[in-house]
Amino acid sequence: MSVSIILSTITVIFLEVLIGYIFTKQGLITGANGRFLSDLVMKIFVPCMLISTGGTQLKEGTMGKMLLGAVLLIGWYVLSTLICLFISKRKGLDKGDEAAFIVTAALPNSAFLGIPLITALMGEETGMSYEVS
Repeated sequence: MSVSIILSTITVIFLEVLIGYIFTKQGLITGANGRFLSDLVMKIFVPCMLISTGGTQLKEGTMGKMLLGAVLLIGWYVLSTLICLFISKRKGLDKGDEAAFIVTAALPNSAFLGIPLITALMGEETGMSYEVS
């Protein structure tokens, strides 16, 4: 059962990306439209999801797990950023390329796939708890 949930969730996400790709190739999404859509998601949809989390009853021990997750996440970001800085210095990248390398390598958008998959597999409460931490 879990495999079918994962496959259906990944299929939906893949179709969303495919539609965005096709629309961009067809010229329906341009630079200005893309910025508008990004702003819409980041300034309207994400805050609405965070607000909806406020009404979720958390199970006992969830807050401790969220705190542990936050500490591990911050540790990972620091470690991966240091590794990326070391690599970029060894490669002799200029400041702009170094910054782009660090952002793309050290700060991946795991929420893009993570939150929908966790929510589909473990329920709304767990997915929203992951999102907040």
